[in-house]
Amino acid sequence: MALLEPRLKVGPDGYAGNYGCDKLELSTNIADFIALDYSRIDFENFLSTNTIAQVIFGFFYHTYEKHNRAELTIPSGLSQFEVMSMTTIRILSSVCRDVRMLLGDQKQPVSIYFKEPSEEAMRCFCNLKENRKIDSAVDIILRRNSSWDMPDNSCCRFFELVSTPKCEMNIFDISLNNYFVNFLLNETIKNKGSYGFPLCGWQQGEIEETIQFDHLCAVFERVQFVGYGQDWFSTNLIVTNPRKRVLEIVEQITTVRGMKLPGNRQFRRT
Repeated sequence: MALLEPRLKVGPDGYAGNYGCDKLELSTNIADFIALDYSRIDFENFLSTNTIAQVIFGFFYHTYEKHNRAELTIPSGLSQFEVMSMTTIRILSSVCRDVRMLLGDQKQPVSIYFKEPSEEAMRCFCNLKENRKIDSAVDIILRRNSSWDMPDNSCCRFFELVSTPKCEMNIFDISLNNYFVNFLLNETIKNKGSYGFPLCGWQQGEIEETIQFDHLCAVFERVQFVGYGQDWFSTNLIVTNPRKRVLEIVEQITTVRGMKLPGNRQFRRT
């Protein structure tokens, strides 16, 4: 990996400019209003087949702390009612105690937060993980790492994972069948080409030796890691600009299936 100079400016939590609007407002907890009857949900089947759910629960597993919030970007143009009517959102609201929408101008939803997953749902995810019934990239990348202390005087360093010949793989298969890549791809498209995801505790050598990170290089033009410490441990992953061939594949598939993507594209409402 090549060392990069820090060049990202992180604003305060909830800074409206990051979302392309003048002001932001956090909704009340909507979980109680839209949650489905858990006893009637085949949550194990849902979790084993749903891209968004696997990454969100992989995030909870990876970060340990149930009070950390998993954020999902909302495609522009959707109303609050449309968002709350999505099956995926309603099922996730049935297993997370705190679900809130971040509202922008004219109370238009820009993202949705999930916090405090139920113990039963987390046990279901762990059981699927133990039985190798979740996506391999979610399983490997969103692992649980040993805790590490970040010195107060640690400086932030950025690394970029450079594409190698082994990255030239079947991007059609990776783009569609790799849950973690599929999630990042959708979020990147919705966020105008760049998306950051919390990724803690990975060292440089581990990243370079893990083929699942090479898959990211096959799909995105830039794959960067943010981290701290003299020995350097990662804290965040940033992917930028899906490759042209990948977008062409997505466009072809969405045209055939009639999905809807953000903006001028179409986006599947799962």
